[in-house]
Amino acid sequence: MNNYFEKDGIHARIVARAIIKDTSGGYLFERRPSNANLAPNVLQLFGGKIDPEDESVVLGLKRELQEELMINSDQITVVEQVGAELSSDGLWLTYFFLVSLADEVLDQLAQVDNLEVFDRNQLEIESRSITDEDKGGDIGLDHGNVILENLLS
Repeated sequence: MNNYFEKDGIHARIVARAIIKDTSGGYLFERRPSNANLAPNVLQLFGGKIDPEDESVVLGLKRELQEELMINSDQITVVEQVGAELSSDGLWLTYFFLVSLADEVLDQLAQVDNLEVFDRNQLEIESRSITDEDKGGDIGLDHGNVILENLLS
């Protein structure tokens, strides 16, 4: 698969992100390490860049989730695509998917250090700081609007 989107002079890298709900109805985010070179301590959705070897965006997302969460592909269900957004600089095209994980995986994830769960109320409070990385914020994502539209609607 081509891992770049090209149209009308835009050459954007394709990224897939998972909106994952836990059994309590909260949403799972990963907190980047404090010593990370890029965006330390920032909350982000699980997922990542699509590789040329990935047969599709969905399979690339499943691969990323397998790597990040150390789970099997059969424990991941990609429910539906809920949005896509081109970054303000035009370098990243991010696809957002609702994803469900097997219950036993959710139980295991409760032990992961860099995982944080936010319920709707916490996300509404946190949304005041959802901005793009250049402006700072606890959830430093260029696609904060898509997250809010899909999680808080």
